[in-house]
Amino acid sequence: MRDGPLTGSLPTAPYCARSRSLGTDGFLAVDVETANRNPSSICQIAVVRFERGAAVDIWHSFVDPGEPFAALNVALHGINEIAVANAPDFSQIIEALSERLSGNVVATHMPFDRIAVQSALAKHCAAPFQCSWLDTASVARRAWPRFARRGYGLKSLAAWCRVDLRHHDAVEDARAAGLIFAKAMADTGTNVGEWTAELSQNKASESRVRLAERNL
Repeated sequence: MRDGPLTGSLPTAPYCARSRSLGTDGFLAVDVETANRNPSSICQIAVVRFERGAAVDIWHSFVDPGEPFAALNVALHGINEIAVANAPDFSQIIEALSERLSGNVVATHMPFDRIAVQSALAKHCAAPFQCSWLDTASVARRAWPRFARRGYGLKSLAAWCRVDLRHHDAVEDARAAGLIFAKAMADTGTNVGEWTAELSQNKASESRVRLAERNL
């Protein structure tokens, strides 16, 4: 099911699925594309809802970043000024995003997508979403020893997990990140809440180590 403000070459569909608490086996996967090197210059965003290891709902939108498009970024994702000509700006989709993300675990592959969303919120003077962010690259590095030090990029992991991927499309990347996380949970017998707790504890431990090192 696809819902949300779809623009450019994509067909328009009505809003339908709103976020809700997804329990121990549910989560959301988010990915963005940006117009330039500024992380707040989001030009496409996707939210894919997963339950019991499967994608059950997709919401996505092109976004008018209000900033110039860099040639390098356009070469990667193919989105340009024409594609976002009739798209909402980020402030116009904050409510829709908040309804979906708030109160849930939100997975991204690497920190960039989380940083981009938080930067866009700050740009529009909006409060951060009340959700629990989870990095699927960190999950993969702990779930599968072969990826502990290298090879944990989205494209590499998707190929190893046999996930079809058209890279640098927000819907495709969000879906792939979610499927990778779902496989990691299945392979390790660890659920969403347990992974969230483990990564949070690890982050806290690393912060304490860095603080101790600064005080030496």
